[in-house]
Amino acid sequence: MITTEVNRSHQGLWISDVDKIVLCDWKDISPPAKGTGVGSYTTGVTLIDDELVQLLDIEKVLGEVLGIKTSNTEELNIEQTKLEAVFGKLVMIVDDSSMAMKQTVSALDRLGLQHISASDGKVALKILTDYQNGDPHTMEPISMIISDIEMPEMNGYTFVTQARKLSKFKNIHVLMHTSLNGSINMQEAIACGANDVLTKFVPDELVEKIVEHLMASPNS
Repeated sequence: MITTEVNRSHQGLWISDVDKIVLCDWKDISPPAKGTGVGSYTTGVTLIDDELVQLLDIEKVLGEVLGIKTSNTEELNIEQTKLEAVFGKLVMIVDDSSMAMKQTVSALDRLGLQHISASDGKVALKILTDYQNGDPHTMEPISMIISDIEMPEMNGYTFVTQARKLSKFKNIHVLMHTSLNGSINMQEAIACGANDVLTKFVPDELVEKIVEHLMASPNS
């Protein structure tokens, strides 16, 4: 039995056998092939002893086993003036889990926000670099970034560190939205340049964080 803490809950994974335990660096994990499909349970692949190993999207697996909803249609308990103030702003989502991505998109849709997404830090950094070099008159400004921590090729810590080097994004609000719990993750996230950390996944808490930060920088 492997016990783990994911998204604020403790889970027990009953397995038949352990072949080996291997420590991997996220830079050595590659995204799954594009032909894998949106319904895939794989978030990354890597080579171990010349064998291809797939990484499971544990958030998607647990979400389906536990029957977690990916959308929320409940009425928002937020003042109308605040909703009007943030309506239409553009937020970037960076997450390798399809389950987490759907949940976050649902939260943004409830607020009437626009969004662009990336499945890992490397892709997200390319998008920000294009924004950095693009015509500001033809591109909607990104007002906030919501990023996972554990992702293939470039994790959230490295992504935020690199994003802060781009002049247009050195002061943008970054919320780390992670299934990892604990003060160590908070400390490391803040050290790399993130503004705040929120453990997945309570939709109302995420909505409140988004509104709070967008209201604090209305001209972003």
